[in-house]
Amino acid sequence: ESRERPNLDDHPLYIYNPMLLPLNKEIMDETIIRDLTLGEEDSTVAYVAVFRLSNFANCHGPGRGVPETFRNYLGIALLDKDLNIVKDRAHGNYLNVIIDVNQDLFDANWNYCKIPKHPEFSLLKQWMQDCQLIAAHPKLSKTRNQLILLCNEYAWPVLLQRERAPTRVAPMDDGKHDKSKIYFKNKYGRGLHLTAIRHPNELLEYGKNLHFFTAGADANGPGFLEIWAAGPHTVLPVT
Repeated sequence: ESRERPNLDDHPLYIYNPMLLPLNKEIMDETIIRDLTLGEEDSTVAYVAVFRLSNFANCHGPGRGVPETFRNYLGIALLDKDLNIVKDRAHGNYLNVIIDVNQDLFDANWNYCKIPKHPEFSLLKQWMQDCQLIAAHPKLSKTRNQLILLCNEYAWPVLLQRERAPTRVAPMDDGKHDKSKIYFKNKYGRGLHLTAIRHPNELLEYGKNLHFFTAGADANGPGFLEIWAAGPHTVLPVT
C-alpha cells in the first residue's frame, strides 16, 4: 500500500531490469573507459550497471491501474569485477546515482512529455523506463566510441563521465544540436554525470524492455533489437 502515500519521499523504490555494460578494452574506445576510470592504471571499475528504480510495478497489483504518484527513475552505478559498487578514491562515496530522466526531459521541453499519447500517462510523463546503455560504433569503424541510452522505444546518444574527467566532445556531438543537450541532474548520489547529446529519437511505436545485442565472436557482428521480450517475441535488424 506504500504507493498510495501522497508524499513521494515516503515511497520505497524497487529495482527492475538491471543490465551490465562491460568496459571491454578490446572493443570499446579508450575515451569511454577513461571517462569512467579517470585513466587510473589500477582502476577497479569493470562494469557500468544500469537499472530502473520505481515506486510502482503493475505485477504487484495487476488490474488496479497506475496511480498518479507513479514514478520511474534511472539508476547508474560503476561496479568492480566482483559486481561490487566502486568507491571514489578522492571523496569516499560510492559511485552510484539516481536520475529523474522523465522530469529532466520535461523541464527541457521535450515535446513527447507534453503530448498525451496515452491517456493513462498523459500527465505523468513517465515514458522512460527499463533503460539500457549501449556502446555503439559508426559504420566505418569497429571501435565502439559512442554510448547510446535506450529507454523503452526511445534512444539517444549520451556522454557518461566521472567527476574530474577531462572535458571532451562525443563522436555524435556535431555542434548542430547544442540547444538539445540536456545535463541530467542527480537526484541521489554523486560522482557521475550523464549528458544527452540531443533529444530522444523514437525507434518504433510503443515498445518496452527492448534489448540490443550483436552476433559474431568479436561482438562487432550485425546488430539486432529484441522487441517485447516477454511476447510476442520479435527481433529486428539494426544498421
